[in-house]
Amino acid sequence: CTWVDQKRASADLGSTNLQQCITETYVYDYMKRIEKMGLPKGKLTIDDGWDTLYTENGRRIYGNWQIDREKFPHMERLVKDMTDEGFLPGLWFAPFTLTHDCEIAKKYPDLVGDKWMQNSESGLNWMFIEPDPILEKYYTDIFTYYISMGFRKLKLDISYGNKTKMKKLLKMMYEIIKKIDPTVEVEAHVPDIF
Repeated sequence: CTWVDQKRASADLGSTNLQQCITETYVYDYMKRIEKMGLPKGKLTIDDGWDTLYTENGRRIYGNWQIDREKFPHMERLVKDMTDEGFLPGLWFAPFTLTHDCEIAKKYPDLVGDKWMQNSESGLNWMFIEPDPILEKYYTDIFTYYISMGFRKLKLDISYGNKTKMKKLLKMMYEIIKKIDPTVEVEAHVPDIF
């Protein structure tokens, strides 16, 4: 997973923006470093920062899950190259989290749940999404797109909300992915219920 290395790269730049360094070139360089060190090839997950993170007015956005084509202009080719180099391509998502200006929140405001984090400078709130059948179609379309691109592992992160809701959402996401392709691995980060 690129996350720990992204943190190191950001610190090297003197930045707290952990998503800024993750680009297509970064992933290619990451694969070369693994090869150079003689480390075993295996699952390689592109973590947070591959997706479009800002709206047209410059506000941070979560929930659309569209490729940032400035950072990843040839994502389809990258996934093929990862596979050809002996890696199992993985992709990070936070499907339980959204901001008010993402597509699904604007279309279905009742799906917006509890606030889990707020940026006091921007006033931006990250919200949890409420379990709802509407999400099945939404995430079926999203996950189908990336699985058909060649991603063989999906990392589902930031499920830090109400455990009853998070378990329902996680089960739903898992079932959606397995209906699309039962061979795709699902990694989920679920905090200890205690």
